[in-house]
Amino acid sequence: MVTHARWQAQEWGADGPRIVSISPGVISTGLLHAMFTVRGAAPDHGARNVIEAATGPMPHSGAYIDDGRPARPNPQVEDPVFRDRLRKVTSRLLTHWLCRTDVASGQAPPVRPHAARFLGMKYPGKARPS
Repeated sequence: MVTHARWQAQEWGADGPRIVSISPGVISTGLLHAMFTVRGAAPDHGARNVIEAATGPMPHSGAYIDDGRPARPNPQVEDPVFRDRLRKVTSRLLTHWLCRTDVASGQAPPVRPHAARFLGMKYPGKARPS
């Protein structure tokens, strides 16, 4: 997800929305306790981190926020070749679901601009979808 957010930020550029990836922290959930013996923070702690990232002063587009603070992601995230390769593999794997035919009508729904951009397809309209 961090790599995808960085790719989206690169694609949209300075005129697009600010895109960040957020790790809310280690949060106490049933899944956490089923897998690990750590306690984790209360769910409201994680929610607060997400809300602060959405409403507070935000770092640059493509930033990674870990437990409420900007952090450096895995170095692979910084590699534009890796980001593009990941996008291509993911789009190949998701094409069936993103462009599937509606069973009831037998018609393929139009591919939305953001899906077209992700799949590397051309779409009519503005240079950047609204």
